[in-house]
Amino acid sequence: MAELRRYSPTGSEGMMRFATSLSKEDRNFLKEDASDPAVLDQWARPNDVDRFVAIQDGAVVGYVGVHPLGGWSSHVSEVRVLVAPEARGAGLGQQLVQTAVAVAVAKGMEKLVVDVVADQEGTIGMLQANGFVPEALLADHIRDRQGQLRDLMVLSCRARELAGDLELLGVGESLDE
Repeated sequence: MAELRRYSPTGSEGMMRFATSLSKEDRNFLKEDASDPAVLDQWARPNDVDRFVAIQDGAVVGYVGVHPLGGWSSHVSEVRVLVAPEARGAGLGQQLVQTAVAVAVAKGMEKLVVDVVADQEGTIGMLQANGFVPEALLADHIRDRQGQLRDLMVLSCRARELAGDLELLGVGESLDE
């Protein structure tokens, strides 16, 4: 299993290599262009987003960000997760999602949401196996980097309901808060 580390400015080169190694299709799932040094500089500044990278054999092979929403949705965080193609199918996505849930619960979040391109069956299945349920399907809601309109599925979970299960699994115990 990969080692999870909190994202830090010293990890920007590894994150940039990860982002630039992704296919055009996979880059559609990054709302922010992590291959852009300016974006990574912004990530390094103090903010309320918790970001983690998964390291395997010295390289970044996964990423998860927990982005708190504001205003009337201040009890909700958006989860953004991506796993390198060569690391898929080995439980890394699950590890990243469980980390996101543990971090969100520790910060008092009640609900998590994830936006997924609707035809990403593997990602949707992994999220459902981790307690997320489809909440909305928005037709032609996003335009990918190739200019095509795509359907967006929004999945959510009640973070506090998963907290007990995650504690039993020991998820989050090694996270540096």
